[in-house]
Parts: sequence; C-alpha cells; structure tokens
Amino acid sequence: MIPRMSVGAIPPWLPLLIKKLSRRVRGWAGTGALPLRQLTIKHKKMTNQCVIPVIKSPKDYQAFRISPGDTNRLAIVFDPVIANVSLTVCVEIFDVGGKTPPNRHQFAVEMFFVLKGTGQATCDGKTVSIQPGDSLLVPPTGTHVIENTGSERLYTLCIMVPNEDFVELIRSGTPVELDEEDMRVLGRSDVLVPC
Repeated sequence: MIPRMSVGAIPPWLPLLIKKLSRRVRGWAGTGALPLRQLTIKHKKMTNQCVIPVIKSPKDYQAFRISPGDTNRLAIVFDPVIANVSLTVCVEIFDVGGKTPPNRHQFAVEMFFVLKGTGQATCDGKTVSIQPGDSLLVPPTGTHVIENTGSERLYTLCIMVPNEDFVELIRSGTPVELDEEDMRVLGRSDVLVPC
C-alpha cells in the first residue's frame, strides 16, 4: 500500500533523487556520467549511515528579488551549504503578469513544479500552459521563460542541479519579505477545508 501524503508534502524519496541527479550531472560536466552500477553501490553505502534531515518552514526562508524591476521573487528553501550537495531549491513567486527573463544554464537541469496559479512555460521556442500539479524539466542549455498568465500569483517549486551559482545570484538581489498570502500558500493553509 502506498502511504498517503498531505498536499504540498515533500515525498521522502525526493532528497535521494536530488542527490543522485546532482552526482550524475557533475559527471556529465566532467569525465562522464556515473554508471548505474556506481550509483547503486554508492546508494548502498549511504543506507548504512544515520542522516539527520534538515527541516525548514516558510518562516525560515530568505526571499529576494534578483533585479529591482523583476516581477518574480525567489524564496530559498535549501542551498548547497545546507544540503551539502550542489543544488538549489527555492519557491519562485510570480506576480500577476510576472515572468522570468529568458535564461539558460550551461550544465544545470532545472525543474519547476507548479504549486498554485496558472501560466505558461517556454523552452527553446516551444510554449506550454502550466497549472497546479504540472512539472517542467528544463535541460542544460535550454533557453526558458516562466510567465504568470493567470489572475492570481503563480507559485512554483524550483530545483536546480547542480547549483551553477544560482543561489549566489539570488542572494545578490534585494531582500524582500514574504507577505501573508505567500505564507498561506507556502504553509498550505490556503487548501484547508473547514469542517
């Protein structure tokens, strides 16, 4: 039987997948991807270790606007220092009509998971509509834009592996506060149904 998870919960297998992806992407950028056999051996070694997970809540997130004119904000959830692996996990919040500037990453794979709101994603000239529950995986060198086309804010969970100086770029921006609406969405209290 598959255990039920609450809406917005992070699946227990996700941190392991991110770690594997990070190692694999480092391999692509260097001497070649790790063979599956090596990943399996490393995974078996890891299971014998006691790992204490890092737990954060939305009140712990640091949020930034990279450039003053940007219409999106990024709330850092995990970075390479906290995660002890080259990745960035953040929540990207787009104001109504907001979008990212066209951007690309040399080695990093970037994944977006839509938490709330609607929009469109464009990668290398191909555009798709996005809504809650949709996932988008942007390959290395893919020029992409995420845009809020809805009537409310668009919230996406963004995971980038490897970090490729992404968190440093975010932190070089202007610090901003998460407002009540952001905290409701990130704390998932916006989906609670009264009894």
